[in-house]
Amino acid sequence: MVGINLADVHYSSSTAPFANLMVGSDWFDSGWRMLSKDRLDGQGNLLSVPPDGMVKRFIVAPPTDAAGIDIRCSFTGAGSLSVWGLGGPIERSAHGLRFRLINEHGKQPFPWIEVTGFDPHAPLRDLDCREARLDRAVRWRPEFFGKLRGFGVVRFMDWQNANANEAVAWRDRHTPAALNLDRDGVSVEDMLAVAGELGADPWFVMPWNADRNYIEQFARLVRSRLPADRSVYVEVGNEVWNNGFAVGRQAVAEGRARKLGDTDMEAGLRRYGQRTVEVMSIWEAVFAGRRGLVRVLGGQHVWPATGETALAFGDTASHVDALATAPYFGTTLGGTANTRETSLQRLETELVATDQAVVANRRIATRYGKRYIAYEGGVGLALPAQAPLTEQLQHDPAMVDLITRYLAAWRRDSGDVLCLFNSVSRPSGWGMWGLAEWEDESDAQAPKLAAVKRFMAERRGDGRPPP
Repeated sequence: MVGINLADVHYSSSTAPFANLMVGSDWFDSGWRMLSKDRLDGQGNLLSVPPDGMVKRFIVAPPTDAAGIDIRCSFTGAGSLSVWGLGGPIERSAHGLRFRLINEHGKQPFPWIEVTGFDPHAPLRDLDCREARLDRAVRWRPEFFGKLRGFGVVRFMDWQNANANEAVAWRDRHTPAALNLDRDGVSVEDMLAVAGELGADPWFVMPWNADRNYIEQFARLVRSRLPADRSVYVEVGNEVWNNGFAVGRQAVAEGRARKLGDTDMEAGLRRYGQRTVEVMSIWEAVFAGRRGLVRVLGGQHVWPATGETALAFGDTASHVDALATAPYFGTTLGGTANTRETSLQRLETELVATDQAVVANRRIATRYGKRYIAYEGGVGLALPAQAPLTEQLQHDPAMVDLITRYLAAWRRDSGDVLCLFNSVSRPSGWGMWGLAEWEDESDAQAPKLAAVKRFMAERRGDGRPPP
C-alpha cells in the first residue's frame, strides 16, 4: 500500500489546504518581528498589539495564473484590514476586505494582511480570508484533495509540528478554531477529517514531551471518530535515532541520565524503546477490545542496527507491531558539477543501494515477528548548490521510470505500507521532496506524482488514476 506524508501548512508552502488562508501563518509586528506569545491566546487570536498599533500576517496563498483570484476577508470586532504584496484591494467594508490575489508559482513576494485599529475592548476575531467562490462554512479548498486521492495511509508528521519537539498539554491543544499551528500543529479533528475524506488510515506522531493526559485524550478522540474498518498508525517522535533533531538529542540525554547504555547511540535508542513502551501502553488501554491499532517504531534506513537496538531493549518488542525506516534515494547527490546525465546515473546507483537496505531491515523485522513499513521514502533530489538542475530533474520524464522501478522493488521486497515524502512542496536547500511542486500541476508537469498514480491504479487493477 502506498501512503503519503502531507507537506506542512505554512505561508511559504506551495499548497493551501484550508479554505481560510489565514490558518497556518504567524503574526508579526510592523518591523517583521514575530509577535510574542503573550500577545496571543492559545489559538493564535490577538490579545494585544504593539504600541504603533499595527500587526501583519502572511496569507497561505494557493497558486494562481497571471489573472489571479478574488479573495474575501471578514472578521468580527474592531479593526481595519489592508493587503500588500499583490494586485491590491477591490472593495472595503467595515468588517472586511475583498482583493485580487496573484501568486504565479512563487514569482511574487508572499502577500500579507495588515491590521490596524485593534481595540482590546472589541478585539478582532474570526479572521477569515478565502476565495470568494467558497462559502464561509467550507473547511477545505477542494484542490487540496486532488493530489491525495488514492493514497491508503496519510502521515501527519509535519501537520503535527513534530520536529519542533514541543511540550504539549491537552488543555492547550489546538482546536479547529486555531489560526496559528505551532505547538502541536493542526487539530486532531481536522487530521481525522482529512483521512476520512480520503478513505485513508491516519498515521500520527505522538509528541515526545506530551503529558500522559494529552496522549490518552488524543487516543480517545481517535478511537471515537475512527471508522471501524480503518487502522491508525502511531509512533513516538520523528526520527528519534537522528541527533540532528531535538528529540534525538533529548533521547540521548535522558538515556545517559538513566544509564541505559555506554554510548550515545545505545543510550538514546534504548530510551526511545522505553518511551515507546510508555506511550503505546496508553494507546493499548484506550484501544482495548478494538482492532486497528498499529504501533510503530522507527529506525535509520541505512543503519539497520538502530531499529534493532531499540526493538531489542527490555519489552519494547511486545509493544510494537511494525518496524519502519525511510528508504530514500537521491539524498546524497550533492556537489556543484553535476549534470542531468551524471545525476540520473547516481540515482540509479542509489536506487539499488536503498533496496538492499530494505531487504536488511525487513530481515530484522521478520526476526522479531513484526511488519516492515516505511514512514517516509521516495526521491529527494538533494542538490543544494544547483537549484536549476534540481528543478530540471523534478520535472524530467526520466523520473517516471525511476519512481516506477523504485515502487516495484518495494512491492517485491516488502509489499507493506510505504509513506512517500511528501505531497506538494517547493525546493529548499535540503532538496526537492514533493511529488509535485505546486498543487495545480498536471501529470505531465509532475512526473513523480504521475508515476505514483499509475502504480496505484495498476495495483487497484482498473488501470485508471484515482478519482
